[in-house]
Amino acid sequence: MYQFIEIYDEKIHYFDSDSGGKNAKPIILFIHGNSFSLEVFKMQLSSMRLLKNFRLIALDLPGHGKSSFMVTPFNYSLPGFGKCLIEFINKLELSNIFFCGHSLGGHILFEILPELETSKTLGSLTWGTPPFGKLEDLSQAFYSTEVTALLSKETLTENDGQLFAACCHSENYKNKLDFVETILAADPRLRTYLSKSLVELRFSNEIHNINKSNLHIGIINLHDDLFVQSSYFQSNSFLMGISRNRKCQIINVPNAGHSFHLESPEIFEDILLGIIKTSLGEMHISTGSTFSL
Repeated sequence: MYQFIEIYDEKIHYFDSDSGGKNAKPIILFIHGNSFSLEVFKMQLSSMRLLKNFRLIALDLPGHGKSSFMVTPFNYSLPGFGKCLIEFINKLELSNIFFCGHSLGGHILFEILPELETSKTLGSLTWGTPPFGKLEDLSQAFYSTEVTALLSKETLTENDGQLFAACCHSENYKNKLDFVETILAADPRLRTYLSKSLVELRFSNEIHNINKSNLHIGIINLHDDLFVQSSYFQSNSFLMGISRNRKCQIINVPNAGHSFHLESPEIFEDILLGIIKTSLGEMHISTGSTFSL
């Protein structure tokens, strides 16, 4: 069911498969990436395999999808989005939550990890999200190309939107242009203000937050991601940075693009359900495991 809720004077659009939580199922909460919307999770939100055992929720971040644009664009930042997400959880009185963050959505989760260290949280899974600790890490984590430059560009042309959408997928994916209109409809200010917030160092040390976390955290390394450098997840600086968290698992997926959950939804669900079972103590997935496509 699609509906709206007011968060800090902004209308937030969201989907809830069990509005009101009548069935008391554990929750999977999906958070989308830069310039996208909750519709990027359309396959997961309609999955009978997931609906059978979970309450599925996804929201349009401020400035995205059908949510309102932020009145104060300064808040288009990881702390700003994180504050909105926490208020969303509190207003809906959500608990027993497993978080799924794609791209920017994953960075928002890493930003607020310390505040998620409660009995309400079961764990998290991120993909297209290289955790970083300092500004210099971004040049190692992300490619510097015409494509990644779009992440901070204010006004996108139709061609920009098509390039942005197409590069979110691996070469063989057929529906590369599905979300062009969604990308072009996002608040143009969000990309420039988000980029500016990083330059101004308005973010937490994500690697530190992961290292100190007591949550089960799954991080998918997508080998054909055109935004994120796959080698970053194997670098000594990254692995040493998260070495104290024995509950953090790196899952390598070859032949998979940035929006892997759309390209291979069944394999994505296998990984997701495996991590959830791990967080509940029913199953173990070793660090560095590989899923073949």
